Amino acid sequence: MEKLPKEYYGDADRQVFAYAATKEEVDAVRKLAEEAANRFEYHPEIQNIINEEAQGYLSGQVDLDRTVEKIQNRASLLLQEAQ
Repeated sequence: MEKLPKEYYGDADRQVFAYAATKEEVDAVRKLAEEAANRFEYHPEIQNIINEEAQGYLSGQVDLDRTVEKIQNRASLLLQEAQ
């Protein structure tokens, strides 16, 4: 017996069919969401690095690639020093 989809979404290239979730599937997604909610840690030092370097980019003094490179280098150094 074939399950019929509740909905489907698509365009000219692809289609996605949505089926009703089982209770086990819903429970698994809820558990995953609850566990993921506890993973975020605010890191003020890294946020300060991002804010400082972004100022140069937003003012037009530094291009995007150089800004990203500087943020990555400074954040990497900070994390290495913390070990």
